[in-house]
Amino acid sequence: MGPDPCHVCCLGPDPCTASRLRRRLCLLLFVGCWVGTRTAAGAPPAAAVDAAVFEATQALGKAPARSVVIASPLTSEAPTRKGDDLALRIATLVADRIGDGARAPLQTAPLATARAIAGRTSALVYVRSAIATGDLRVTLDLYSPRANSWDRLVNPLVASIRHSFGSAKTDAEVRSFLAPLLLEQASVHRVRHDEGQILAAACGWPERS
Repeated sequence: MGPDPCHVCCLGPDPCTASRLRRRLCLLLFVGCWVGTRTAAGAPPAAAVDAAVFEATQALGKAPARSVVIASPLTSEAPTRKGDDLALRIATLVADRIGDGARAPLQTAPLATARAIAGRTSALVYVRSAIATGDLRVTLDLYSPRANSWDRLVNPLVASIRHSFGSAKTDAEVRSFLAPLLLEQASVHRVRHDEGQILAAACGWPERS
């Protein structure tokens, strides 16, 4: 007699069990990838510009369709060499984050001019960017369309209907827009004294016994 087919089947791996294990493994891999993607998508970016824009646009909420995003000139406590470039980059990122047809003209402008550029049919998202105390600060103000062009010119400082703010510590990208510090331009001040030859110099308070 030949071997019992049931006995032979039990000696090898159960094809049904192997199939179930493969399906469970695939499901676990799929769930892991999905959770990782959702976590990465919801986390704020690491770069200072992206992080500040992310925080400000999240707080602003949904803007009207086809909004115009215009940047004010950059303000900075340190000298800049490409301040407008940084302000325009921030405005472009804000428009991309807002979406829904938002656009950012490639020019900076004061608020009165920005209201005129936005026109009577488009809402204005005015972007103020500043570098202060080691932080990049992005402030967004949403203004509703003004049907009367005369009102836009006479009263451009009407209150915004929504306001938001975002900030991040400056990084190498932000510092690249600042004027470099040239050490060879440092000046040396010489002072005379009557204490004889200096043997050593120190900073700080002397230790108390």
